[in-house]
Amino acid sequence: MPRKIIGDIGDFHEMSIIPGWTTSRTTYDKVDLSVELAPGVILDKPFIAAAMTSVVGPELTLACANNGTMAVVPSQLSIEDASSTIRDAKNQEVKRGDLELVKQPERIKDDCTMGEAIDKYNSVGHSVIPVCDDYRNLKALFLYQEGIPRDFFDISLSNAIKMARGRKQGMRKIIKPFDIKRAKYGVDYCWDTDKPRKVHKLMMKGKKRRCMPIVDRKGVMKGLSFVYKYNGYAVGGAIHTYKWEERAEVLLDAGADIIFIDSSDGASDFQVRTIKKFKKMYPDTPICAGNVVASVALKKNRTGKVVEVPVYDVLVDAGADIIKIGMGSGRICLTTENRGPGRRLLRALNDLYEARANHSEYRPFIADGGIGTVDPDMNKRARVRKNMRQDTRSIDLALAFADAVMMGSYFNMFEEAAGPEQPIDGKRYKESWGEGSFKAKTVARYDVYEAVRRAYIEEGSYNLIPCIGRLKPGIERTALGIAMTLSNVGAANLADYRKLCVLEEL
Repeated sequence: MPRKIIGDIGDFHEMSIIPGWTTSRTTYDKVDLSVELAPGVILDKPFIAAAMTSVVGPELTLACANNGTMAVVPSQLSIEDASSTIRDAKNQEVKRGDLELVKQPERIKDDCTMGEAIDKYNSVGHSVIPVCDDYRNLKALFLYQEGIPRDFFDISLSNAIKMARGRKQGMRKIIKPFDIKRAKYGVDYCWDTDKPRKVHKLMMKGKKRRCMPIVDRKGVMKGLSFVYKYNGYAVGGAIHTYKWEERAEVLLDAGADIIFIDSSDGASDFQVRTIKKFKKMYPDTPICAGNVVASVALKKNRTGKVVEVPVYDVLVDAGADIIKIGMGSGRICLTTENRGPGRRLLRALNDLYEARANHSEYRPFIADGGIGTVDPDMNKRARVRKNMRQDTRSIDLALAFADAVMMGSYFNMFEEAAGPEQPIDGKRYKESWGEGSFKAKTVARYDVYEAVRRAYIEEGSYNLIPCIGRLKPGIERTALGIAMTLSNVGAANLADYRKLCVLEEL
């Protein structure tokens, strides 16, 4: 919980973060954004892609896992599609410190400009791009970093290579020249005939190099080798609270690390029964309960008396390992608008945070709903939401309470998202729909069918939202923004951030 809250807790746009004291130990480049959601399940960035069919498919699941985040495979996918999505990602898993070989990396020609190299990074998300001539001879490595001076943008890469060799200030950090006659084997490159184990040994020798080009004897580019820096591949799988047993078994067999209960109504008997039965069947597998928005829920007991149910206590005692918080606040969620139930996310987080503080056991929180994007038009029903953009501020505020954030629209804006792409007026858009929309019709949550179908009320919108490019550069920019906020507060990690953060109502 934030160290202090000045004024009332409002919505994201109604709150600000008061800076703390930044030290030499808490500069943004030293900030640690990793979070351990469950024993052995560590995310290097506290982002989770929501279990939405317009968001999570095979491509986004793999991209999230490969970049230190997690995707939750939707419960609306068939068991076969869900298990194959998880299995495909886990089969390609690379562990921290292992060798990752890219045999056909994205390249750029040496007659292109620095600005074009930056555009290449933004489109493909690779921060290391080989610079080659017309014959694929390696001339240099372009090393993307934030803050490249604008006066570098129009410089051709061939001239940039010369400037780097002349040790022009700042250029050596961006361009690493390569000449097969001058380069040192085992330090600057390795042969395409070298076996992976030997390549890994060369890279770990002396100065541990995260990236090394692979060339043939003439210096022709053949690939790139990396030492993987993240904590393996994490993938989640979603289930309902109705007839979930077979699905859970198949998802876990495919390699799911965490099972998420996909329900907007976590304060229910159905939720508790599911958690208890799941933990009895799989005592060592983490399960995420939710969603909930209040520390206390009212109900009538069997004698007709109204009693208060301590939500956090009941879910933890049932066996929940993680708790997801949020209802009605999502960018495409119409639950509150059409039916009433829901709550402002920051208020829900604060309420449940206080309940956790009074309990003997700590469970990580995942904030879910309306995080990571902002839409100035504020119209959830608009077919084309052309002004929607990604937003770091809401993530910063949510992380003042939560251990991680779950986002739907944010991830839906990437090329890898499952929603089809549509061009409009020369711009790219992705289809986006909520799981409670008429398009998705997610009604099989309880043991009810036809009565619900006949009285179905739309709880999610269908929109077209801007496609902003590949996932890797997008989440790296977001992570950088969050690291800068933690640095402003004087926090070295997310746990310190929650202790030091001071929020103020605007």
